[in-house]
Amino acid sequence: MPMRKFVPAIGAALLVLAACAHGVAGAHRSPHVALFSQVASVRPVAAPRLSLAAPRVRRAPRRSPLIRATTTQQSGEAPAAASAPEERSALGDKTLQRLRADLRANLAKEGESALFDSLRKSSLTRTVAIVLGVSLFAFASAPAMLELLTPLAVVTSASSTATTAVTGVFMVPLGIVFGTMTSMTANVLRQRQLNVREVFYKEVAALDALSNVLAKLFQRDPRRLRATQAAVFRYCELARTQVEPGAVMTDEVLCSFFAQRAALGTINGQLASLSDRETQTAAFNFSPAQASSDAGRAWDLVNTILQLQASRSANVEHEFPFAHFALMAALGLCLPFCFILVVLWGAPDVVCSLGLRVIYTVMCAILAAVFNFLIDMNEPFSGIYAVQPRRLRVVQAGVINFMSRADQQDAQSFDEFIRGYKTLWADPGAGGSSS
Repeated sequence: MPMRKFVPAIGAALLVLAACAHGVAGAHRSPHVALFSQVASVRPVAAPRLSLAAPRVRRAPRRSPLIRATTTQQSGEAPAAASAPEERSALGDKTLQRLRADLRANLAKEGESALFDSLRKSSLTRTVAIVLGVSLFAFASAPAMLELLTPLAVVTSASSTATTAVTGVFMVPLGIVFGTMTSMTANVLRQRQLNVREVFYKEVAALDALSNVLAKLFQRDPRRLRATQAAVFRYCELARTQVEPGAVMTDEVLCSFFAQRAALGTINGQLASLSDRETQTAAFNFSPAQASSDAGRAWDLVNTILQLQASRSANVEHEFPFAHFALMAALGLCLPFCFILVVLWGAPDVVCSLGLRVIYTVMCAILAAVFNFLIDMNEPFSGIYAVQPRRLRVVQAGVINFMSRADQQDAQSFDEFIRGYKTLWADPGAGGSSS
């Protein structure tokens, strides 16, 4: 009963507190509401280039020296705001200088060995040299082969059964098997070369498209732009070592495939860290829907590159064993022996005339040319059908272009680098001597 006296006083006090709270809320808004209103009122065109109005501050993870980049933070203090772009620019310049030095060194290395590689990779030059060598050896060794096979011809010619067995049972199937294996091997190796080249060029096109999409998506986010473009550059550099002349599937090359997937994982991590609310900040001067569309396209390109990489690796590893070529070599060597046996059966006392030596030499030269063609086809990154990795240089130059655009101070130095890069591209020998 005594508590009922205080009920009106308690109700009046609650009403006064509610009124005061409503007045304070109208005068001072919540910091979250103020931040959202400030972000919404910022015009994209008038926003500073390196300003990131992030809703929250994230601690930057530790990165490798190749993809290290600094984060920009808004601060009310003038010295801190001025030092952040300078620090980011210094680290960015160091990364760009390293990438440019690597690209120049590789171009100089290619220029120094351009003549040797052109001679070594020239299938016509190698074929002519091998055929001439085999022809001279066959022409000189024809009399010795006649003397060596004369006792065997005398023994087999004494029996008609042995002669029939050699000519009808051995020589005919031998020629059929050799011709079938030669055509099958050439067809399979040629198709493998076409598949490797097609998949590799698709992979290069996907890398170029991925670099352009990432440059558009993170054009006002220098940290993510440098990290993603450096990952694309690293992927191209590893792909170049995998398809360079003379490359084989060694343990080092196999490990480079995992390194490429790690580089793509860096891009996936940067895309995954991009939130929907972050796309509404001043760092993205286009609609959030467009940013989400570009991010999804980048995801699709990463998955496409992974599939193309697996397909290229499978095509390269699809090759014939050594026993296959050893069997073909044995079958091919039997053909000149059978030819000499047939000649000796017809005339046991035949003299090694010029015509006989020419026919024997032509037969050996044709076999040498066929084997050289198959060996050239068996090397996917050497010879006349080799894949050219120079297309990756264009993608790498574009990557350095996008990384240079992350800092306006790099524009002039990038123009100078492009002029030098075009000079190296046109005259690799001059670039090697200048560097």
